[in-house]
Amino acid sequence: MNTNLKTANAGFTLIEIIIVLALVGILAVGLSLGLIKGVESYLFASESVQLSQKAQVAMTRIKKELTDVQTITEATAERIRYTPAQGGGILVIERSGNRIFMRWFNPDGSLIDGVLIDGVAQSQALFSYFKSDDSAWATTTANFNELDRIRVTLTLTQSSGGTISFNTTVNPRRTDLRNEPLLN
Repeated sequence: MNTNLKTANAGFTLIEIIIVLALVGILAVGLSLGLIKGVESYLFASESVQLSQKAQVAMTRIKKELTDVQTITEATAERIRYTPAQGGGILVIERSGNRIFMRWFNPDGSLIDGVLIDGVAQSQALFSYFKSDDSAWATTTANFNELDRIRVTLTLTQSSGGTISFNTTVNPRRTDLRNEPLLN
């Protein structure tokens, strides 16, 4: 009987196995870093959308309320107190801490109070007031009819510590000035 025993080296050497494991490890780290960045980007975009929606609701409400101003009794960078054209009472929109409040003082003395938006940064003035010639409207001594527009700047704080700013301009209807857009 002739038996040929083959002593062929069938298998991998230790060095080949170590090299393959090192390459697989490098690929796994690269893929996990890409996956982490993708999740971070998704969370950032999701938070930005939420903040944008909150800001849009708040800005729309502020713009609606300030459009129908009849008289302004107090106007600062953080607070505006006025009488709306429709309905009695006094309305106050103000920033206190990291929130913007809307308070309605009814003629009967009752108060309707609510938070309009939270997470507001205090880095910029909430309200800025202008005449038609772009000069500042002096809030303490000026005639209400000289008020052309109110700029509202809302800066929200992100969880990462960054901020997002939103701006709108309101042209009160109850002035003697025209409020139509200027043509070039």
